[in-house]
Amino acid sequence: MKSYEELLIANWLYEKGIAYAYEPLYELPLKGTGRRIYTPDFRLTDSGIYIEHFGVRRKCMADGTEHLMTAPYIDRDAYLADMEWKRGVHATQEMDPIGWTETGRR
Repeated sequence: MKSYEELLIANWLYEKGIAYAYEPLYELPLKGTGRRIYTPDFRLTDSGIYIEHFGVRRKCMADGTEHLMTAPYIDRDAYLADMEWKRGVHATQEMDPIGWTETGRR
């Protein structure tokens, strides 16, 4: 697992007896995405549902707006762009993956 939160998800799935694959190759074509390979965080093997953990937290700014924040060593703009790319891949396939952030399901 690449993060503590992914470990928590994996442990929860294991405790519930839910079979999964960690970082499997995405099964559907990625035509027109500019990438050849995509490995979502989890795929539930019985249902085919994907779970993608997004390592972001919501931060309330002084002006009252909320921003998604990453760890300081991660390029925030690139990470947020990657999140949108992943959502777009699933939307193109008319799939609704479970997206998870450090503050809950999204």
